[in-house]
Amino acid sequence: MEAGCPVVSGTTGWSDQLPAVAAWVKERGGALLWAPNFSFGAVALQLLAHRAGELFAGAGGFDAHVVETHHAGKLDAPSGTAIALERSLEEGLGRSSSITSIRTGHVPGTHEISIDGPRERLVLRHEARDRGVFAEGALRAAAWLVGRTGVYTMRDLLAGEAG
Repeated sequence: MEAGCPVVSGTTGWSDQLPAVAAWVKERGGALLWAPNFSFGAVALQLLAHRAGELFAGAGGFDAHVVETHHAGKLDAPSGTAIALERSLEEGLGRSSSITSIRTGHVPGTHEISIDGPRERLVLRHEARDRGVFAEGALRAAAWLVGRTGVYTMRDLLAGEAG
């Protein structure tokens, strides 16, 4: 920020500090885009989680759950993406849901939202088949951020590219 360079961050675990960081970025006229996941599909899943939560909020008898699977070497569980998905689902649903984290093999990242009722189940799923999708999204985020000031997420980038 001090050098006037836009910053793209994929670091998670600091969201409680986001208001202070956002104020600092804005005071300096800087630009920051942060995201727990740079895949467009994962961002779309986050938006769909919110909407699905809204649609099922008034329907009784449904439970919601997030399941995420990553490679055996991934240290954080749940991942920042799973937490973001659960928060989006909670915002729409009006109540929290649980997260199950699986660490196995070489999976780059799979996230699934399940809304389960007594007679039916809705499943929304995103699979990253290659880690390159995260790099591609980060590069698109960096290019999109040039010339902007403020604090953004991949939701802003996705909305801008769709519009």
